[in-house]
Amino acid sequence: IRIQGNMIYNSGTSALNIYVDRSANVAIDGNTVIGGGYGVYVDGTTLRDLLIANNSFRNQQNNGVRFGAAPTANCLVNGNLIVIDAAFTPSSSYAGIFPANGVNCLNNTIDIGTNTSGQFGILCPNGGVNTPGAVVCNNIIRSLANVPSVRAAGGSVNNIIVNNFIVQAVSNAGANTVSGNITIF
Repeated sequence: IRIQGNMIYNSGTSALNIYVDRSANVAIDGNTVIGGGYGVYVDGTTLRDLLIANNSFRNQQNNGVRFGAAPTANCLVNGNLIVIDAAFTPSSSYAGIFPANGVNCLNNTIDIGTNTSGQFGILCPNGGVNTPGAVVCNNIIRSLANVPSVRAAGGSVNNIIVNNFIVQAVSNAGANTVSGNITIF
């Protein structure tokens, strides 16, 4: 299944603009998605072999890319542009990317122009002693003072957060690998 080259505009605040549920071999690439609740919402524990790449997401209410359940294997969020304009008011719990365990988030650019505590560039999953969390690597995340670039909550383990270019610090309240992140401003 390939969703490619679309322009999606949604003036609402709750819509799932692109929804993937329990599928395999899905590529979502080269789309422009403006508005709605979620740019891409992915769900289903049988999901595997998913690529979300080279899309542009702007002014979603909740998340640019959101995983509702952990996939079985091979999911990559790569090379996307996610923007929240300064004049837009997203949810106070907004995250540009909210991956599930086992998802790789590489080479994305996230620009959050609002300054609300509780918002994040990337919000990592919880992981587990025998469960790999997310890999967050080589992203550029620009956010304002109250918005951590990457957040790993207390109790989270096995997320790998390395080599990102960030404006605000990584908030790591768990036991995750955090290394080589460069503050650029």
